[in-house]
Amino acid sequence: LDATATAALITESQLPVSVANRNSPRQTIVAGGRDAIDSFRSFATGKGHRAVILNVSRAFHSPLMQEAERVFEAELRQTDFRPSRTPVLSAVDAQILGDSRDAVLATLAKQITSPVDFIAGIERLYADGIRVFVEVGPSSVLSGLTKDILGKRPGLVLSCDGRKPDSDEAFLRLLCALHVAGLPI
Repeated sequence: LDATATAALITESQLPVSVANRNSPRQTIVAGGRDAIDSFRSFATGKGHRAVILNVSRAFHSPLMQEAERVFEAELRQTDFRPSRTPVLSAVDAQILGDSRDAVLATLAKQITSPVDFIAGIERLYADGIRVFVEVGPSSVLSGLTKDILGKRPGLVLSCDGRKPDSDEAFLRLLCALHVAGLPI
């Protein structure tokens, strides 16, 4: 379900859960306490929707993480930060983090309790002219979400799936695909 339909389902359920991730036009993640999530899953499947419980240790990107956000921000404020040489896109609001130390620290801390808006991030990158998206990690989940967001628009989405038996070969295949696409290696 998209985030709007999921939010409506949350309201209808009257359960203490919230949208935690807008992953793609067809996938929204909900966070809450274990009992609330179990009840929401039952409610959603009872309405004919697919709902899967994710194996996570906490209700990340939800109000239940407010104490962690407070502690994390206090720790961040003791850290020496310098302006980034490379633009960094916030997962909260799809904005490029600026040079203001206080603004960067507040945004980093806010990411603990704020929903991740992966859709807005990909849309921002695309609007800024990015057409090549590369995922290097333990799976290709983000690549699939990116393809879902982009739909039929032109772009190249590649992943280097670290779960494959030979991750060195997967990385070399990724480099070859980038080279074939005409990108400098």
